[in-house]
Amino acid sequence: MADLEIGLREKPSNLDELMKREGYEKEREDRKATFYERTSGDIAVIYFPKLLEHEEGELPDWKGEGYENIVAELNINYEREFEEAERIANVIARKYQGVICDPQQDEYWEPD
Repeated sequence: MADLEIGLREKPSNLDELMKREGYEKEREDRKATFYERTSGDIAVIYFPKLLEHEEGELPDWKGEGYENIVAELNINYEREFEEAERIANVIARKYQGVICDPQQDEYWEPD
């Protein structure tokens, strides 16, 4: 399994609608996170309305990379479908002013 992380500069409004339109269903929600799964495929998207606490040296390091204004996070967990994971990451990041982090490559980027 691999991950992409998205740091959001604004709290996402209508995230459920966006995810449904993009082919993802809301699986469950609790106090800490909302879980979405792709209707066809093996991709999970987890929305965290509050920033997660990351250990020093652990990625993503939003502040350490100069992204001081991140207010929420999403995690995209995928096994084989990197293209779809990257596509949905870009859709979400564009809509909610996000920054994408690939922890495996130690890379950060903003969508075009």
